[in-house]
Amino acid sequence: MPNSIFTRALLITALLIGSHITGMAKASSSTAANMHTSQPKRDTCWSESLTIKLIRDQEEQTYTAPDLRQLSAERPTPFNIFAHKTAQAWVDLLANHRPCNTDAKSINAIRSSSLTFLYCPLFDAPSRCNASPNETGSTMAVLAETPWARIEDSAPDPIEMTGTFKWDIRQFLIDRQVIETAQAVSLPGALSKETFQLYLQDYVESILLASSAEARDKQLEEIKERIPADILWLFRNAWQTTRGPFENEVANAVDAFEEDILEYALSLGQHILDKALDESTSAVNITTAAQVPENIQTLLRTIDLRN
Repeated sequence: MPNSIFTRALLITALLIGSHITGMAKASSSTAANMHTSQPKRDTCWSESLTIKLIRDQEEQTYTAPDLRQLSAERPTPFNIFAHKTAQAWVDLLANHRPCNTDAKSINAIRSSSLTFLYCPLFDAPSRCNASPNETGSTMAVLAETPWARIEDSAPDPIEMTGTFKWDIRQFLIDRQVIETAQAVSLPGALSKETFQLYLQDYVESILLASSAEARDKQLEEIKERIPADILWLFRNAWQTTRGPFENEVANAVDAFEEDILEYALSLGQHILDKALDESTSAVNITTAAQVPENIQTLLRTIDLRN
């Protein structure tokens, strides 16, 4: 009998403990569910209303944010990656700085948002690459005006926002030159393929085919007066050979430069977006790479096309 009583007591204790543990588990599960449901949903109006255009080689393609993400994964060129990551930064920053509001009468009601990414090759760039800001014909309020990006909204009610970002190889070359020399560099006009070919031939005949090292050094000083500094830097950082067309080596150098410049372009775009959407500051008006933060300038100093 005593053993029976003892056994019964053990069973009752086990049942009580089990019931207590089950209750705690349910309470914990309920608390976790409440925490999950109490977290605010991420604003989606910016991504849902966003249209993205990529313009390259006279072709214009329109994408949604998911489509652009897929394009960046399938064709991870520097330009595509730049467009995808900048578009994502655009959505994230707008969600933080200008939360969605479905009330059409609200100052935060957003009707549309658009981004344009323009690829500007080294030569024969589309006319839009060289258009001055006042040639766009826009009547919207300018939040940022720079050589790399222009951001606008329909002030006083920000129901529409637009951004245009340039992937401009010549501009990036000039940015690198500005930081290297610490001197102001005036933005050159459009570079035609014919002019570029003349520069290329001049470099080959004067430098690569020089009769001696002394002659090459002398020609190098003289050629600085004939070839723009940014183009000359590109030529000198291409593989110096005449075993094949030097034009091919320059094309390879341009490809390497685009790879190396990606981090700079992304950081610069993020900086411009941050400043443009900061309501405590006036419109962003940056005209040269010397005006951007030091940590962004450093990304230009580390470019080495031969490594």
